[in-house]
Amino acid sequence: MQRTANPSTPVRFRPQPRIFKMNQRKKIKICFRVDSSNFIGIGHVKRCINIALSFQEAGFEPFFLTKNFKQNNYADIIKAGFEKINIDSEIRKDINLKNEKNWLCCNWQEDASKTYKELKNLDCSIIFIDHYGIPKRWESYLKKKGISLITLDD
Repeated sequence: MQRTANPSTPVRFRPQPRIFKMNQRKKIKICFRVDSSNFIGIGHVKRCINIALSFQEAGFEPFFLTKNFKQNNYADIIKAGFEKINIDSEIRKDINLKNEKNWLCCNWQEDASKTYKELKNLDCSIIFIDHYGIPKRWESYLKKKGISLITLDD
């Protein structure tokens, strides 16, 4: 820091050059919370894979959290080179699947709690949500835990 003789003159700083090597910087993880099934469809996963590829190009480390529904296209996630983790929760079969608000097929608190546990285990604080069945209460739960949310709602 350099000071001049006159106290009314602003203080000037000389920034020190910083040298970063790309391999020394830790990548920021981003989780994609999306599901696929015969009643949800495959478009959400396809869209999230394309968005995850863009995040990856920008230097992020994307991964996917899904429920193990039958008739899904989760193989596309693996084929694109991303890690896929199953949320281990009971899939209720006694609900009306014509109502997309029921597409979590479990209690929202259970899904939110298990999602948060996975995020913490993987040191991830950003989640991208593309799911019609996730209610605002689910989002609020994670937000209160310090998770940053990106929600796609079409």
